Amino acid sequence: MNRAAPPDTAIRLRPDFGRISQIYLFCAWEAPCTLAVLKGKAKMTAGIWKGGPAPLGGVTLPVRDRADDDRIVARVGALMVPFDNSEARLTAAADLHGQFAAAALHHLDT
Repeated sequence: MNRAAPPDTAIRLRPDFGRISQIYLFCAWEAPCTLAVLKGKAKMTAGIWKGGPAPLGGVTLPVRDRADDDRIVARVGALMVPFDNSEARLTAAADLHGQFAAAALHHLDT
């Protein structure tokens, strides 16, 4: 998912990828508990959450041993497989439904 952020709402991180994996960092950053902490420390202005170094400086993410990160990421990936498969089946079913509807309408027009 791509999200655009105005420069005054962007947060710059400088992680040490020797200690934490990119995928684990993404998952930890997007976790509901992390987002709740960020929103609790940020201020809302005109419907946009804004933070900065001062209020967000105290935000911490759980950092484990790199081997633990890799194990957690692998487990989350394995748990996501059924959801990804279901999404693919739903997309295929929707495409088939659309083709059927188009064929039925074409048949009615002739």
